[in-house]
Order: sequence, then C-alpha cells, then structure tokens
Amino acid sequence: MFQLNYKQGQELKVNFARIIKKNQVACLQNICIEVFEQGFIFTATNLDETLIFESSKGGAKPYKFLISQETLKRIFAGMKRGSSAEFSYQDNKLKVTFLGYGEMSLIYPALEAEGFPMSASVSHEAKSVAIDDLISLYRVAQHGASSDESKAVLNSVCFDSENHRIVSTDGRRLIHLDTNLSFSKDLILPLTKILKTSKIFDHGGTFTAAKEFVEFECGDWIYQCKQVEGDFPNWKAVVPVNYESSIDL
Repeated sequence: MFQLNYKQGQELKVNFARIIKKNQVACLQNICIEVFEQGFIFTATNLDETLIFESSKGGAKPYKFLISQETLKRIFAGMKRGSSAEFSYQDNKLKVTFLGYGEMSLIYPALEAEGFPMSASVSHEAKSVAIDDLISLYRVAQHGASSDESKAVLNSVCFDSENHRIVSTDGRRLIHLDTNLSFSKDLILPLTKILKTSKIFDHGGTFTAAKEFVEFECGDWIYQCKQVEGDFPNWKAVVPVNYESSIDL
C-alpha cells in the first residue's frame, strides 16, 4: 500500500505520456508498478527510453503488476488539488482510495507484469556530472537539429568531447555552443520529448554516460535513453577559422 499526492499524480500522467508510443507492442503500452516492503516504483519504457519514478515511502508485501496509460489518466483526472490517493493491489485488481475531499474507492483492472522489460544497467563508476548546464545547453542546441526522424544522427544533439562544444545541425544550419562539460568520448543524444520539455530536471540532479545508454537522476525520477549510433558530421569543416568582420549585438 502506498500513497501519491495530486502533484505527483499530474507529473506521472504527463511524463509517462511522453514515453509510451501507440505503435509499440501491447506490453509496452502499459506502466509497470512494483511495490516493495519499503517503497515502490513506477516504470514506463519504449525500449529506447525508460522513465522511472521511485519512492521509499509506503510499501507492502512485494508484488508487481501493469496498468494501462488510460487507467493512469483516469485515476489522476479524478483528483483535486491538495488531495491524495492510496493504492492497494489484490487479485489482478487495483484499488484506489481518494483522500482529502471525502473518501471514495474505485477498482481498476490490472495485468500481470510477466514479460515487462527491465531497465538498463548503467554503471555508476562512470563519470557523473551535474545536469543543470547540460539540459540548458541541450534545449538551446536542439533548435538547430533536423526534424527528420529518418536521419537519426542529424535528429540529435552532439557533445563534442575534443572541442568542448555542444553541436546540432540539419545540414543547412548549425548551432555550436561552448561548454565546460567534459566527457571521455563524444555523446550523441536523441531529440526526445522528455529532454526537450520535461520539468523533472528543474531541481537538478546528475548525468551518467555509459557505453550505450545515458542516465539522468533527478530526485524521485530516473530517465534513461539510448545514445544515437553513427558518426556526427564534421561540423568544424564548415566553421570559418578567421572572421573578416564582426557585429556586437
């Protein structure tokens, strides 16, 4: 048994909607809830991205089940500001008791979690950096990237480790930004709805780069995404070394 307040519920509803894709296999169109003796975890994934909300509060006899995105929306659509909801599970049914403005319980269908994929294992021996500057620069650079999803390398933001630059291009325009961030190798991050717009990064956190995945830890949230495979274009070849004139703005 565990509880979520109104604010947490709205964050779950909005952010998981950015992960789940309608055209993916049926299992992945659900959200996995795992309860422990101490704490619980909500997980959504599309295999390229995984978003996890975890809390050490509450708990019960360990169990694991799935609910649909639509069920999650219905649960939190019924909540009012300042209220909370208590969750309990039994016999493939999720009981939600709404607290704060009277007390009402509703029963929602749940599914067995067999076959739901585990999150990627990201070694925390790898170098971690604060995410504040990284997210800010990513969100500026992403405006120069291609919107063509078939061109994965151009539909991305590159962290150039040698030149300490964050770069994006669509083949016609180019954005490159100075950064003090340091990585052992280039990183090419995809354009994702979470990285572009989510507020889970607002209170800071840490970023860890592994061989295939990168991971952001931000309070109760963990976000993982695959790095883009391939070689980023040689952007330095089109940047003039010397400028004949300049304008101060």
